[in-house]
Amino acid sequence: MPERRFLVVRLGSLGDIVHTFPAVAALRETFASSEIVWLTHPRWKLLVASSGLPSKVWAVDTREFLL
Repeated sequence: MPERRFLVVRLGSLGDIVHTFPAVAALRETFASSEIVWLTHPRWKLLVASSGLPSKVWAVDTREFLL
C-alpha cells in the first residue's frame, strides 16, 4: 500500500491554527512517515513550519482570488 498523504487546510485565525496542532500531531504520530502538507495564510507559514509537524507548508492569500 502506498504511504498516506494528508492535506491540512487551515487558513484562518491564530486560534484555528493552534487548535489544529494536536490533530496534526496525532496524524504525525500515527503515520510517522506520511507526507503532511499544511495549506495556510502567508502570515501563519512560519508558525506552522516551526511546529515541525508538516512535511511541507504551502501559503496562499485568498484575497488574491477576489475579482
